Amino acid sequence: MKTIETILEHIISKPEFKQLQKHRCYRNFTKILTPRIRKGIEFIYLRNDTLFIAISHPAHKFHIDSNIDSLKSILKQFVKYQNQCSWMEVTQIKTF
Repeated sequence: MKTIETILEHIISKPEFKQLQKHRCYRNFTKILTPRIRKGIEFIYLRNDTLFIAISHPAHKFHIDSNIDSLKSILKQFVKYQNQCSWMEVTQIKTF
């Protein structure tokens, strides 16, 4: 008997649900960040090898901007160990 996780995995792997795969990778990436950084992130998206991070408050922007290099290294490790998120290779991270 299939579990609900196997059924969902099968559905998400279909090409028409590619956006769900992206959102799952975004969510998993934000889950591994520290609570302070995670709290300041409203949403993220990827465009042209640049990861854009929307900040919920200007005070969080300062904290996240000062940790951009650590975010890049965390993202590289995340992509290395999450095979389904290999498309998240980025060259820059921008906040707004």
